[in-house]
Amino acid sequence: MRGLQPGFRLLSLLLALFAGQVLVLIASMVVFSALGNAEESWSSLSANAMRGVIFMSQLFGFLVPGLFLSRLWGVKWGQLFGRSDRSWVPSAVLLSYFVSLPVFSWAYMYNMSLAVPEWWPFAVEAVPEEFMELLGQEGIWALLANLITIGLLPAVAEELVFRGLLQPSIQDGMRHKIGGIVVTALIFSFIHLDFQGLLPRSILGLVLGFSYYYSRSLIWPILIHFIHNGGQVLLSYLYTDFIEVDSEGVDVSWGIWPILSGLTVVTIFVYLNTKTKR
Repeated sequence: MRGLQPGFRLLSLLLALFAGQVLVLIASMVVFSALGNAEESWSSLSANAMRGVIFMSQLFGFLVPGLFLSRLWGVKWGQLFGRSDRSWVPSAVLLSYFVSLPVFSWAYMYNMSLAVPEWWPFAVEAVPEEFMELLGQEGIWALLANLITIGLLPAVAEELVFRGLLQPSIQDGMRHKIGGIVVTALIFSFIHLDFQGLLPRSILGLVLGFSYYYSRSLIWPILIHFIHNGGQVLLSYLYTDFIEVDSEGVDVSWGIWPILSGLTVVTIFVYLNTKTKR
């Protein structure tokens, strides 16, 4: 992969993702048409149909383009699933995620309290009621289906594209490798088109990016991503009002726990930077 110019890699990645989104659009239109949903909304979809749309968006939007580009670029699986020089690094990157949870919580609340700027080009909508019902659907099989569709598949597909392919391509075109991690995290957040999750998803992208950079394996960012998504699925299943957040009157002042959390995470990555050969 390093024999290819970063510009070529970025361009081919952009084209592959665009082609993937076209496939997602076509597949979604087929589903909505088959169900007689002329308005192409969630309201007339069954739970399984919603899972099918989400599955297709991840499969054609990220996983298929990622696998295609891996083959086109000659990426070997050993490059994506390598090993760190130090055996304790995976434990450290996993610890960084769990320690950062207070920061995620604060960032989400703070982001929810912000007014949507005029320059934001996408509509801001509340979480569809039908999607919340999908997450809260009773039954162990429904929970397992949600964990696979909303938890596992996005973790594998998105980490392959963003950390496995995009991040190294940007880093190879930049003088400072950390800059590539930051840029990739911002792209990862913006591409979800969700203003209310922009800040916490950017922070998640940083944790995932540093985890891949220091561990040298996609296993750990995939695992962290799955824990993050799957944890929300599980909590929504157990507590049906888990993702119902009223931004009115939310206290977003800095408390001691987000500050300690942020400082600890920074310390972990600084330590990793000094102890690993990157």
